[in-house]
Amino acid sequence: MKTKILYVLVAAAIFLSGFFISSITRPLKSSGNLPADDGHGHKASDAGHSEEKQDAEGEEGHEEGEESSVKISAVSQEKVGIKTGKFKATNFTREIMATGKIVQDPPDPIYIYPETAGKTENCGLEPGENVSKGQKICTIITSDGKVDVVSTVSGTVLSFPLPQGSSVDKITSLHTIADLTQLDAIFDIYEKDLGSVYRGQKVVVSASAFPGKVFDGKVNFISPAVDESTRTVKVRVKINNVNNVLKLGMYITGGFVLQSGKSSVVIPQDAAQFSEGKRIAFVKTGDDSFELRNLEVTGESADEIEVISGLKPYEQVVVSGGFLLKSEFFKSKMGAGCAD
Repeated sequence: MKTKILYVLVAAAIFLSGFFISSITRPLKSSGNLPADDGHGHKASDAGHSEEKQDAEGEEGHEEGEESSVKISAVSQEKVGIKTGKFKATNFTREIMATGKIVQDPPDPIYIYPETAGKTENCGLEPGENVSKGQKICTIITSDGKVDVVSTVSGTVLSFPLPQGSSVDKITSLHTIADLTQLDAIFDIYEKDLGSVYRGQKVVVSASAFPGKVFDGKVNFISPAVDESTRTVKVRVKINNVNNVLKLGMYITGGFVLQSGKSSVVIPQDAAQFSEGKRIAFVKTGDDSFELRNLEVTGESADEIEVISGLKPYEQVVVSGGFLLKSEFFKSKMGAGCAD
């Protein structure tokens, strides 16, 4: 009996002591005298120490309001090759690229006929030779004498000459001449690009035979049918054949020019970089300071980018060395400091 009473007394003492301790510690926690968890697995004292450390680092590395800036000295800029460029607002152009072929048949060939029957003499023009309107191209010997035949058009000779002394009459073609200063070409346009192709559209044409040369063209016909095997549409383009260098049947490349309807800042591809799937660029805002800009890009070509948000005309956009600035910027955000 005495033993049971002793056990009861001990249990009551333990319960009362626990209640007394908890009643003391609860007010301490609520008043902030004991360290509390900040919700991220850190004690409040640790969080406060971290904030003080970050503030100290911020005062040392960056001034207030420079969250998007990075500094690098003029000497370092020169060493790493940081260069900038200024770009005005303009209508951005890009191209739909397609392969094509100049049609084999000459455009509107002209056949030259003699005005009388007889035998040919001196009809020696070769294919590829250029002639002018009114130029003598052949002589016909008749019973009454010699009759000169002249070209009725200016152009390029396409036919081989008749053998000397050939018998001809008024329906015998002496030469075939065509004006090759403009040529027709057929391009294959994929279905996905067809909505951006229209009659009268400018086309920039190039040929591997003439590196660096470009020829102006214009769309003059779009086929109403899709090729079922290639899923392309035939588009005919009239090309200005400068100096008659392009040849019939030649393979060519065409850039079908598209223009945006509004003015925007157009920068080189090298001026923009990727960061977390987005385009960014750096703008020089001082002798040694650069600001990161998030870009809204609406169009681009192989060489240029159309930016409608993030840049203003004539700002100093970094076009070379941007990768270093990107590295320094994100390194400074991780507390590693800025470049000298």
